[in-house]
Amino acid sequence: HEEQMRQAGINCELSLPPPEQTAIAADRRLSFQACRNVCVNALQILAGSVKKDLRIAIEAVGQERLRLTVRDSGPGIRPEHLPQLFDVFFTTRKGGVGFGLAITRKIVEEHGGTISAANNPDSMGAVFTIELPRQSPIGQARPPAAARLK
Repeated sequence: HEEQMRQAGINCELSLPPPEQTAIAADRRLSFQACRNVCVNALQILAGSVKKDLRIAIEAVGQERLRLTVRDSGPGIRPEHLPQLFDVFFTTRKGGVGFGLAITRKIVEEHGGTISAANNPDSMGAVFTIELPRQSPIGQARPPAAARLK
């Protein structure tokens, strides 16, 4: 999404350790989709914001987990929306259908991880945090997460 960010005037700061420190055993396609959904939501919010900063960080949490944090400088999340943010069909975007974050939560949980959203305590904007175990249970014989979305 580099070109999309450039055209929208979004400043993106990445904090990534070397790849060997961020390796996890997970379904590549599904874990990519989960991360992409969170980042695309941030880009969509920032496109209409005055301040356009995006910070993405990946870090190890001990030996067993990895954390992805996506912080944006958008308007933040209305407090009344936080409890339903990951629910199917919940959206605040005009023309949105409310599947992206619901699917993301399902993918993350299927991998034995967690996802949370909060308002940035340091400034304006939202903070999404995904934590995944380095060894995922996704290899068990089960249908893909998207097929079991309820």
